Amino acid sequence: MRSSATLIFLFLYCSVSRGQAVVLSKIETDPFQQALYESHVAARMTGKYFTYINNDFSLFSRMFEKAAYKLGIDFTGWEQSVWLRVDCFADSLGHLSHFVFEPRKTGIRNGKPLNYSYDSLSQEQLINVDRILKRLAADYKPRTVYGKPYFMGTLLMPGLNAVRKESRDRISSILAAEQTTRPDTVTKINFSSLKLEKFPEVLYRFRNLKEIDLSRNYFEIFSADLRRFRKLVVLDLSYNDLDEKTLKIPRNKNIRVLNLVQNRFPTIPVAARKSRKLEDLLLANNRLDALSGRSFKRLGRLKILNIYGCQLHVLPPDVRRLKRLEVLDLYHNELRFLPAEIGQLQHLKTLAVSNNQLWKLPEEVGNMSGLQKLYAHHNKLSRLPDLPKKLTLLDIGFNDFKDFPETVKMLDVLEEFDFSHNKISEVPLEIAALPKLRQVYMSSNDFIEEARNAEALKRLTELLEHKSVVVRK
Repeated sequence: MRSSATLIFLFLYCSVSRGQAVVLSKIETDPFQQALYESHVAARMTGKYFTYINNDFSLFSRMFEKAAYKLGIDFTGWEQSVWLRVDCFADSLGHLSHFVFEPRKTGIRNGKPLNYSYDSLSQEQLINVDRILKRLAADYKPRTVYGKPYFMGTLLMPGLNAVRKESRDRISSILAAEQTTRPDTVTKINFSSLKLEKFPEVLYRFRNLKEIDLSRNYFEIFSADLRRFRKLVVLDLSYNDLDEKTLKIPRNKNIRVLNLVQNRFPTIPVAARKSRKLEDLLLANNRLDALSGRSFKRLGRLKILNIYGCQLHVLPPDVRRLKRLEVLDLYHNELRFLPAEIGQLQHLKTLAVSNNQLWKLPEEVGNMSGLQKLYAHHNKLSRLPDLPKKLTLLDIGFNDFKDFPETVKMLDVLEEFDFSHNKISEVPLEIAALPKLRQVYMSSNDFIEEARNAEALKRLTELLEHKSVVVRK
């Protein structure tokens, strides 16, 4: 692992008329850094020199905070309006070697937006960012080795939690929790971003808690007697370092919402199944490479399952166990197909499978009688099965359709339809007959560009606009 990283301080001049990049200062200059800078803007926009990687960037904010914590740097003096745009560049082995960051300041002054400026940060703050990013590079362990150079980008707002508001029913600091004389009136605890490593004993004062937010802390082990909170409904442990073995939740019948986003779970943890009335389970940005049929046991009351960005290659057929499921979010995974058993989810209202590698949807999707919204954009689809008749939203943009899908003509309650960025060559006059349609997106299809379709396209647009349909083309 490399012991240090090179930093480039870059300011992007955001004038609408010019949009030119200007270098304000550089340190540790070397030939590679110069080449890096020259390719940086192109890399962001086109990926020509570096491949943009989505999978790890959501970790970055937490890694930044943890590196600062190890160095004893806090952000209490930072303005809440100051942002940091950070791109981190890695080699083919996943070693972070270079960073490019821009201080930004948001807000309005004299009726005009504030310009982005290095005045947003003091010299001490710039030095601290330098120290933090180098420490981050030394500690960073990639989840995946991609075998090619890549970069990740994120926006940080270090001063966001500098001011924490209290109210009669909400406590947001350890001090306030210790000093309050009316713990019986408190129903919400927000201890997010307090650098906590263990469950605060002071919380046991509050027997009427309905929500506990312990997100963005440093929990590597979570163990608490949650049975003492008989009214607890929402538990947020997102953005910590918990895994299957270190999350301890006792059996309970009151927790309805469990947020475990951005931890280190390889599968749905057993602890989640101990909440017998759990309805919402959020697991986005965990690497669920051990997800199996057994993972769905004792989750029969679940209504919302979010496994966004979990590098999932296969959805187990036992997903059929989730008989009451209403929302299934599978965005940003690596799925090539869906199991036929998904058609047994009769109560599902929203199915989100966008940004995968799907080349077809199972015929059984047509059996999902309750389905109202289907998001399937950014895949490799070229045809659709028969779809449920209650569908009100269908998004199949950014796919490989060459022919207009016939099943769409049967969707009498469809209100919003996106089939933009496909390869459809014939003008689909049929969509003008959909009685409930209110919005249609059809840009970047072959029929838009071909001169021979000009009259038919004009006719379709007139028919839709006559029905007050918003047309995006």
